Amino acid sequence: MYHMHHVLSTLSTLSQETEIAPVIAPYWERAEFPHALLPALAKLGLGGGTLKGHGCAGLSINAAAIASAEIARVDGSMSTFVLVHNFLAMLTIGLLGSEEQKRELLPRMAQYQMVGSWALTEPTNGSDASGLLTTARKVSGGYVINGMGCAFCFHLVHVPICGTCMWHHR
Repeated sequence: MYHMHHVLSTLSTLSQETEIAPVIAPYWERAEFPHALLPALAKLGLGGGTLKGHGCAGLSINAAAIASAEIARVDGSMSTFVLVHNFLAMLTIGLLGSEEQKRELLPRMAQYQMVGSWALTEPTNGSDASGLLTTARKVSGGYVINGMGCAFCFHLVHVPICGTCMWHHR
């Protein structure tokens, strides 16, 4: 296990230092998402993090943590993007999505050909998931949503598919 983590750390470090570190700052200065760097992330083979199948990396939690730490060492914003993409967007699809959604979305997301994002907020509770008041009730043909949920995300303009999933547990 140590050997795999060492190799992953070394590969991640080399790629990040040679392909991302030298060019990332101007993207943030222009407030621009670095789409051109997504192939470098795909080459690392980290897409999907701990998810298995559908082209996902199937990393151990330790390997995923090491990869995140290495990316953050080079650029914290890229690490945040990778964590949101792999563990909020992709993991949600992997755990809660239909088989059709998994087959259609996860392989492209694992290769960073499609960017995933995740947003959660309500006017009175912010992003405190435990305090959500909005509910969804299944009805014939869909859901009735009751509440004042609002969604925003800085990646939203770059996401070709936008869906809403609301889960309320009492």
